[in-house]
Amino acid sequence: GLIMRTVMQMMLTAAVVVGSAQIGPTVILRDGVTMPSVGLGSSGGCHPDPDGTEHQCKGYNVSLQAMQLGYRAFHDALSYGNQAGLGAAVKASGIPRSELFLMSMVPKYLMGYNETKASVAASLVQLQLDYIDLVMVHHRAADVADWPRSVNSMKAFPDNWGGPGSPVNNGTQAQWLAPPCAATDPTWVLCQDETWKALTELKEAGKIRSIGTSNWQVSNLERMKTMGQELPSVNQIEQHVGWHDDEMIEWCAANKVVVQAATPLARSLPALVQVGGDPTVSAIAKKYSKSPAQVALRFLIEKGVAMIPSAASAAYQTENLDIFDFELTSDEVASLGRVAAPCRGNPADGLAKCWADPGDMMCGSADGRMFHCP
Repeated sequence: GLIMRTVMQMMLTAAVVVGSAQIGPTVILRDGVTMPSVGLGSSGGCHPDPDGTEHQCKGYNVSLQAMQLGYRAFHDALSYGNQAGLGAAVKASGIPRSELFLMSMVPKYLMGYNETKASVAASLVQLQLDYIDLVMVHHRAADVADWPRSVNSMKAFPDNWGGPGSPVNNGTQAQWLAPPCAATDPTWVLCQDETWKALTELKEAGKIRSIGTSNWQVSNLERMKTMGQELPSVNQIEQHVGWHDDEMIEWCAANKVVVQAATPLARSLPALVQVGGDPTVSAIAKKYSKSPAQVALRFLIEKGVAMIPSAASAAYQTENLDIFDFELTSDEVASLGRVAAPCRGNPADGLAKCWADPGDMMCGSADGRMFHCP
């Protein structure tokens, strides 16, 4: 009886581990691709097209430094206009390409079937790669106020490439109008579907290993599921202590979609990165001899959320990776879940309101869960 009871306890313990949300240093995506749980957010400071001067770019030096410190996942996007720096760092690092996980995004002004194919082709040239590990759709839609949109000029897109007046290149800057699919269907659903079709084809062709979304809501993902579309491997959204969408996290876990936090430290919000900035975060940090930032990042790991914190200094880059040698208790996760952080601006009436969906208000519960307000 004692042996059977011990075996049962071991099985229960194993089941808890297997069923837990917590992730380790890597996570296996729904298509079998392995992704590091912590990547470096875009390091800015460069130009889109390689010209041999990349070693002078902040983005190049910050990325190369991170590679030397052990980072293997790097996030960038076509619309950031700086991909040449990351691509040159990859070449200079000497790290085998198969050991790196490189991410890019299709911008809203290049949504649509042909536009998406051109966007990925341009990213491959700018990054000097044969394939990209993960390409995400940067936004699900855009507001009328977003146009015209000014970004860095790119060789791949001369004047009027996307239609009359889109883009208009003026020196190093280019102004874009909304893509044709948005004019045809102002709800942007056509843009979403055409973009996704192009990405699935590029994945089949070996130009991309995994495909994902960014700033998608559960309703968008549910629609994809209902229509029988391939679900994204990753949905990148705002998630951090003070603003975490547990409805999204739970839906994605149930449907084998990895949530990736775009701003895991809320753009260096003092409550999350400064000792004494928030009493709950700081007390837990003191207990584990960790920094507040490490506790804030570990909170996401406990919830099964991957992340791409940005950091330029070697000290902060190292710190952000060093979050796998301690674990938070369930009570600590719940108490961090109750922290109310004003994302941008002030929370209205005690409700947390953030950039990912400016009209979206989040409500919290006593157990530390956060959800869309009823």
